[in-house]
Amino acid sequence: MDIERGREVERFDLDELLGGTAVAQGVAVGAGSVWVSRSLGVGQIARLDPNDGDVERRWDDTFPHGNLAFADGALWVADDGGILRIDAETNQIVKADLFGNFRLTAGGGFGWTTNEDKGVVYKVDRTGDIVAQYRTGLGAGHMAYADGNLWVANHDVGTITGIDAITGKTTTLRFGHPVTTLAAGAGRLLIGVEPGRSVEDSIDALHGRVVKLIAYKSQIGWADTAFDIGPAAYQIAFATCAKLLNYPDAPPPEGWELRPEVAEAMPAISDDGRTYTFTIRSGFKFSPPENEPVTAETFRYSIERALSPRLGGEAQGANYINDIEGERAFRDGDAEHISGLRVDGDTLSITLVAPSGDFLHRIALPFFCPVPLDTPFVQGGVARGGTGVAGGFHVPAAGPYYIADRNNEEYVILKRNPNYHGDRPQTLDAIVLREGIDAGLAVERIEQGGWDGITTLFDPLLDPGGQLDERWGPDSGSGENDPSYVPARRPHTGYIALNAGRGIFADPQIRRAAALALDRPALAAVYAQTPTDGLLPPDVPGSGRSDGVAAEPNLDRARQLMKGKVGSAVIPVFDGCDPCLTEAQIVRDDLAKIGIDVRIAPLTNFDPVFQPGSRYDLLDWGTELPYPDPVSFLTQMLVRDIPAGWLPAGVREEVKRVDAMGGDARVDAASRLAERLRTRDVPLIAVGNGHIGTVLGPRLGCRVFPPFGFGVDLATLCLADGS
Repeated sequence: MDIERGREVERFDLDELLGGTAVAQGVAVGAGSVWVSRSLGVGQIARLDPNDGDVERRWDDTFPHGNLAFADGALWVADDGGILRIDAETNQIVKADLFGNFRLTAGGGFGWTTNEDKGVVYKVDRTGDIVAQYRTGLGAGHMAYADGNLWVANHDVGTITGIDAITGKTTTLRFGHPVTTLAAGAGRLLIGVEPGRSVEDSIDALHGRVVKLIAYKSQIGWADTAFDIGPAAYQIAFATCAKLLNYPDAPPPEGWELRPEVAEAMPAISDDGRTYTFTIRSGFKFSPPENEPVTAETFRYSIERALSPRLGGEAQGANYINDIEGERAFRDGDAEHISGLRVDGDTLSITLVAPSGDFLHRIALPFFCPVPLDTPFVQGGVARGGTGVAGGFHVPAAGPYYIADRNNEEYVILKRNPNYHGDRPQTLDAIVLREGIDAGLAVERIEQGGWDGITTLFDPLLDPGGQLDERWGPDSGSGENDPSYVPARRPHTGYIALNAGRGIFADPQIRRAAALALDRPALAAVYAQTPTDGLLPPDVPGSGRSDGVAAEPNLDRARQLMKGKVGSAVIPVFDGCDPCLTEAQIVRDDLAKIGIDVRIAPLTNFDPVFQPGSRYDLLDWGTELPYPDPVSFLTQMLVRDIPAGWLPAGVREEVKRVDAMGGDARVDAASRLAERLRTRDVPLIAVGNGHIGTVLGPRLGCRVFPPFGFGVDLATLCLADGS
């Protein structure tokens, strides 16, 4: 661009210059060159002649490769993968030992980068060493360097911090509002300020019985139950949703049993098993300011919205319910409504195309939570109000709590719904789920007494057997005034699938031998799972197995089953996934001990693994299902998650036979089938069950972990002192 004339002078097509089709990310100017970065799945940085676009130098397979800044004869590069420096004279690269730092600027002979979740600024010298770090405040993000000072905007606390590049002296400017971006130069600062309170001030302004918890960033989602998945989203839905039928606030086995909530009783079921008729109780209302009654029409509308094609591919409802009569015509655009959803006064009837053993569990999923009748058929359409990115959105709900305020990737504030008159507890005035805080800083806040716990924060600190487990876990010997660590279970089984349709694993004896040879504790440790050899996770009825149950490797018995046979197999791994590679290496080493040579094949696309005639033999995979039906779990695992053609003969038909059952017979048959598959057919080798590391401060009482609450039950929480 010609700045004086304000017009374009030259344009360079990076795809033509550098090859491939990629997204341009960063750009900087320095040392007579234009520097650009691109993402091709892997990173690329190029140095261009600004006069003709000739490529002076390029660096392929570069990580990091996102943001660029040039100063003092060097290009600095940073993104979530780290920070590096390229000397403009020598073109040599030096990488710093930093990760999770996306923002970047350069000046004073240093590179500067921030970590928003820690609220820290790092100063990096030309050798890649971190020579200083400054805690400026949560949300430390945009930076600018001018006149010997670095300036950083701390979004969450509403401040700007100035750092003298030589002395390290800091200056703090407070605005009382979220600050977003800034620019510096010629003795001036230009600062972008949003309306409303800062994130921290919004939370501090809450009064009464308030519980403050820390959650994983980006887990809470749109605050639209038709879309949201993940432990934090499920937790919120369990506390805010009033369903036709719901699970009690109780651990298993009681927590497995569906009970009427907004429905007056369990539904009447037609003689052919296809039609369920619910009578809706009066008295349920959405939270203020909507205050709209919850009726049979509310549920018809909400279910139809959740299944509507207008919501797009990210909506979850059709992944779990696709068997209502007329649903296919509705989703194909051939019908305005789903014919199998009918309302008559205070009754709602749902007719399926065929009887189903798990329909009541599926209709109780959070994707079908009731929403007001004017909720638009768009993603995030449940949110009301708002003042832009600063927050202010509320989400009406008919359960014990509702989302009173939501600030995307910053926090969700739940408040007690005064219109709820059901049987579930609601003793707190507000519950805060704070996103975007580093695990170490979260622990510091809990120890200082200002915060009450950590829920759904995925970090090695919270792994079973990790540092917090050792400090505050069940076997730590910690006192009653200390926080407590709980590895909350999740309905997940990780496993190694075996291709029984070809190669060495077509022989069931060899599949059994492989199951005896694998070191499950070592494999489970890779993903911080609890070792198991059971297909069904412990929180699913019929599992018959408890945490920590896993057969030890038995190489002698495995070699007996091999009967001197040898063979080879291929296991794919996601290219660049270190845990995937580690797990594959353990499998390779373990199976080598019984004569099976495993080759590891890195892939950037797993589609070939799932194609008919797949030439792969092992798969590191997992299954999770958010409702307590063991047959559905086995169906998900064996029919949907494992590649077609990998199952031993007859297994798919056996799963279908059990799926046709109902009641206790269904659970018993599923349990027997899972045990038979584990010991005889061995279509897969179970490795471990997933957990959600949870820390609860001593101030919290009424702690309940329902099997499908995905962590602690937010609705039951109270203050331990009874206030």
